[in-house]
Amino acid sequence: MFNFHISGKALTSTVRTVRQLLIYLFCFIYIVSLTSCLPPPKYQDPLAELNTMPSSTRMFGDMRLGLLFSGNVQISRDFLAKNRKAMDLGILTNTSALNDLDVDYVEKNLQRILSRSFGEVIKVDSLDQARSLDLDVVMLFDMQIDLGVTSGAQTSVDLKGSFLDWDRRVLTDIRGHGVGVVPFPANSFGYTEAAGRALKALNDELTTSRQLAAVLEEVSQPVMVVTNIPVPAPVAVKGERHALVMGNSAYKNAPLKNPVNDARDVGKALRRLGFNVIMVNNARLRDMEQAMDRFYASLQKGGVGLFYYAGHGMQVGGRNYLIPVDATLRSESDVRYECLDAGRILGKMEDAGNALNIVILDACRNNPFARSFRSAQRGLARMDAPTGSIVAYSTAPGSVAADGSGRNGVYTKYLLQYLMQPGLDISDVFFYTRKGVVQETSGEQVPWESSSLVDRFYFSDAPSGEK
Repeated sequence: MFNFHISGKALTSTVRTVRQLLIYLFCFIYIVSLTSCLPPPKYQDPLAELNTMPSSTRMFGDMRLGLLFSGNVQISRDFLAKNRKAMDLGILTNTSALNDLDVDYVEKNLQRILSRSFGEVIKVDSLDQARSLDLDVVMLFDMQIDLGVTSGAQTSVDLKGSFLDWDRRVLTDIRGHGVGVVPFPANSFGYTEAAGRALKALNDELTTSRQLAAVLEEVSQPVMVVTNIPVPAPVAVKGERHALVMGNSAYKNAPLKNPVNDARDVGKALRRLGFNVIMVNNARLRDMEQAMDRFYASLQKGGVGLFYYAGHGMQVGGRNYLIPVDATLRSESDVRYECLDAGRILGKMEDAGNALNIVILDACRNNPFARSFRSAQRGLARMDAPTGSIVAYSTAPGSVAADGSGRNGVYTKYLLQYLMQPGLDISDVFFYTRKGVVQETSGEQVPWESSSLVDRFYFSDAPSGEK
């Protein structure tokens, strides 16, 4: 039997030591807990300025881009997910670090960036899938991450987009590098800051790279050309060529299959014919109005202006209205506020003093918007073309055009064939377009034009005697 005797003084000292250790432990837990609850640093989002860009601004608006992710993207996502899981410590969870390590941050912002430059961005799993979807080009996207851990350390994000041909060869690439600093206290990794800067750098290359623009122009698909058509002989209108091309398909209650395809293909053809093209697809009213203002600003006296629209349209009270995808038409009085008056566009073109104005309206689809409106009628109303202008309709005024069963509507399919035909003047282009449509539809759809042209105009090369 052993007896231990502890003096009161020793006991007091022991208690004091234990108490101090408990105080230190409590303080440590408090500091860690406090650090994990601090709000994240107020970084300036490097992508914020993209929000000030009009959504209708597209450099390659007539192209469909396939977005293919490399294996490194999934590796990076898994790496971020594991770090997020490591930060989830129950009552000591580092909330700021969890918010900073947003696994989807790069992907969702990349989609936003690309959608501002391309007509359509479709995520694909392989080049074969992209080919089957009839896409114009594929971008292989790669991402690599290096996370800093301690305060003052750097986190880096490297992004690369490689544009591929169908043989898997790299045509050109764009890159983005971003760095973020781990703050003090180390309550985040600086990942969002680094990723935002990398995305901003990638966007800068996307919008300024001349090499990329040249590559995409080269790989775009050729438009079918019809040959062996008789050639007339006159004097051609010359001058700078500017075009505004719109295609609206994504209507909530009355979607259409072809208009966006029609607009993309027409825009592509016009670019090859020397037009400076502003492209707007699935546009809201604000987008359409902004695009119209930009188009008007680009027109020059003595030049050529062309407006093409495919989508829903209607005539109300004898005026033609083009319907945006976000239009809410509960009553007839809503039309003038929710839709774009086609007459305004023709008026703007006339005010610019162009030598030639061309308006092409493939907007006579049968739509549900006008059925309950007292003054609304089928199809579009006739618009008289001012001197030096031509207004072309996909079908006669008051009639309805078919949307088409293939990639393009019937009217635009034939228009594309003859736009590129050398030696055809504008009247011949619309004549042969009308002939093709009438034959295919057995006379049910008859394209129509209102023209006050006083000179000939050639989309493609004029006959040698007219140059």
